[in-house]
Amino acid sequence: MPNETYDQILAVARKEFLEKGYAGASMRSIAEQVGISAAALYWHFKNKEALYAALVEPVLARIRSYAGEKQTHDEACLASADWDTIWGDQTYRFLLDFIYDHFEDMELLVFASTGSTYERMLDNLVEEMAEETLRYLAQARAAGHPVADPDPLELRLFLTAQYDTMLEVVRRHFTREQAEHYFDSHRTFFVAGWRSYLAM
Repeated sequence: MPNETYDQILAVARKEFLEKGYAGASMRSIAEQVGISAAALYWHFKNKEALYAALVEPVLARIRSYAGEKQTHDEACLASADWDTIWGDQTYRFLLDFIYDHFEDMELLVFASTGSTYERMLDNLVEEMAEETLRYLAQARAAGHPVADPDPLELRLFLTAQYDTMLEVVRRHFTREQAEHYFDSHRTFFVAGWRSYLAM
């Protein structure tokens, strides 16, 4: 089938998932709106999960790529005890730009993922960040830096609170201007808390 049909499927599926969520979206409805048979739709995507993944995986791949870059950056900062650079605004700037360059994609992840394998996306990202943070802190302590040894559960809860509240700009459909002000306030609040909590 032509590529334009594939692209049309993705466009219709995006609308369907945004309106009904993953659980409520229907492959049959998507096929009907595209004007193809259900069998033809399953020729392109073996199931609803695969179709949803085709929409959200490119976004997650970019987030994972950035997380890898940040990990390398933070390891270098920890090696030199450059705490000020660690607490810079790079993450906030990246997320702000990324969210407003991919707003519908973020809506798909935030609003529409319930019932899919992606519904624990934030929990999984927090788990990875918590493990990396604990490893960084252990390395810093081993190098003689007087950093804290936080309770792992507390750390995960605080990270969840930080990133979940950042996603409020998507949930509440903030304008970019509103989000810029909110992110500035958010960073002021959380960075002060993290520096005190982690003794950095």
